[in-house]
Amino acid sequence: MAPSLLVFTVLPCKSREAQQKAIEFLSTSAQAMLKNEPNNKKYGICTSSTDPDDLCVYMIEESVQPWWYSLSGRSRKAAVEHPLSGEILLENYDIVEGCSLSPRPEVGQHKNCSIAFGTYTINEGTMAQKLQHWNDALSSKAGAADEGPLVFLVGQNKADPNKMSTVEAFKSREDAVRFQTTIGAQAEMQYRWLKQVGGYLYKE
Repeated sequence: MAPSLLVFTVLPCKSREAQQKAIEFLSTSAQAMLKNEPNNKKYGICTSSTDPDDLCVYMIEESVQPWWYSLSGRSRKAAVEHPLSGEILLENYDIVEGCSLSPRPEVGQHKNCSIAFGTYTINEGTMAQKLQHWNDALSSKAGAADEGPLVFLVGQNKADPNKMSTVEAFKSREDAVRFQTTIGAQAEMQYRWLKQVGGYLYKE
């Protein structure tokens, strides 16, 4: 099987009504993906958990060939069928297996889990060193079942190899910050905090 891709998509909706309709449309798509697309591992539909005025819909998708990755920009707009306030942001990542953790099945049981999308730009030529640091940190700290991550993916940006991002899900924001601080990520990463409103982050 081909390596999985991580796709992070931002849909800037024009109104709260448009945002809700986009969520409903994408949630219907997620149900179909869950049943019919075995290669699609994650199809998370999120909104901001920190900014009540943020009208964007954020999508986190992991798949051999993600749905949004395979569509043109025009097709994506047609698929959503609701007014957008700007261009869709689409970022594609190669998942770094050695620095990512298998999702815990209980992620589906925590409907109010705290989700963080982190970004970090690494100095040119130091990617291997940084990834080794993360691998060592995760190997030693990720086993705490009570407060460890429910989901933890590390991706290397396909357009900018010096940019890495993480998708992280925890039972609470407090668990997230504690874990990020422990592995040395809190001071390095810029985080966007999200809440899941549809889709799935784990599939059996």
